[in-house]
Amino acid sequence: LYGVSGSEYSPSRQLFTIDPVTAATTVIGTIGTIRTENVSDLSFAADGTLYGWTTRGGPLVTIGLADATRTAVGSA
Repeated sequence: LYGVSGSEYSPSRQLFTIDPVTAATTVIGTIGTIRTENVSDLSFAADGTLYGWTTRGGPLVTIGLADATRTAVGSA
């Protein structure tokens, strides 16, 4: 399982994994550092690609599951 900490108003948001048996979390990395760059929504595609939508109508991004790097797909 994957999750994101904080809200769009947080100074930074982190992507983390959640162990479904123990509920232990492991931080993968930061997926936004300021309000206008924070990822507000996450969704997996059928092929396993994790997509994120940045706050305030920013670009659609893919998010690396190993290091939380973001790659812009296109602008809104």
